[in-house]
Amino acid sequence: ALNLIKETPPDLILLDVHLPDMDGFTLCQLIRQQPDYTAIPIIFLTASDDESSIRKAFQLGARDYVTKPFKQSELLARVNTQIRLRRQQQELKAAYQELDSFCGSVAHDLKAPLLSLTQLADILRTDYAQPLNDNGHSLITAIQDKAAETIAIVEHLLEFSRASKARLNCTQVNIA
Repeated sequence: ALNLIKETPPDLILLDVHLPDMDGFTLCQLIRQQPDYTAIPIIFLTASDDESSIRKAFQLGARDYVTKPFKQSELLARVNTQIRLRRQQQELKAAYQELDSFCGSVAHDLKAPLLSLTQLADILRTDYAQPLNDNGHSLITAIQDKAAETIAIVEHLLEFSRASKARLNCTQVNIA
């Protein structure tokens, strides 16, 4: 099964607890340890209907658990739901990557002209300070302040873009 997954990763895995060479729990655990296969939904389809088996399957990363004997229409509905969820997850991931790329591009494209605007305002203030009155100096300060605010927004966009590439550190939380 592991070799087949490597050759052609499936959209979904139906897995029994009782297998010839190892139990389904061990196989599920081996699959979930591979980063490339963590998103593949696993549905246990088995005669083991005890509470501990069901709990163990979900703890190991199963998305669903169906006991034998099963109704074909129910199994197909669960399979279709998991496949639909997987495809939506893939589409969402692609859309998020597009948004991330767009944010990075926009941020970089906006930052250079804003920095130039700030520098031009500095030049205007230093080179033409004498002919400017208080209103002129106030306008230059307002231009610099608004440019700085906009640069801060652009920096936040860049941070957002970088955040999607950051590694998550997950910790358990007692929700009680």
